[in-house]
Amino acid sequence: SPPPPSPMAAPSAAMRKKLQRKFRLRGFTLKVDALEEAAAFLARFPDAEDEALDLLLDELDKEPLKSSILDRDAVRRVVSLLVEAEEAVDAASPSATSVQSALRVVDSFVVPRFHYDPIKKVFYEYVNAATSF
Repeated sequence: SPPPPSPMAAPSAAMRKKLQRKFRLRGFTLKVDALEEAAAFLARFPDAEDEALDLLLDELDKEPLKSSILDRDAVRRVVSLLVEAEEAVDAASPSATSVQSALRVVDSFVVPRFHYDPIKKVFYEYVNAATSF
């Protein structure tokens, strides 16, 4: 009898190469299990794989990662956040089924202003006492 199917289908060679290349461009190295996790996420969006991959990479860039070598847990954490966001939006409006639904809109007037300190070489939040009320 054939062996039981694995929980995730192995990604094709072309998909593996594409994932490794895109992640390497962003400074990440994928372990095999992380690659499978990323491929499973992209399989949810057959019509928008590139957009889904860019979204996944953007969210990974925001994560406080211990290493640039990604394991399954690091990728799964971000994937679960994206899937939750997509499902929440889909529940609110069933017609919106695109990857873009996981994006947030930020009001530019709410975003804090930052200034660069050339001596310390860091950004700090700028608070002008005259405009604070």
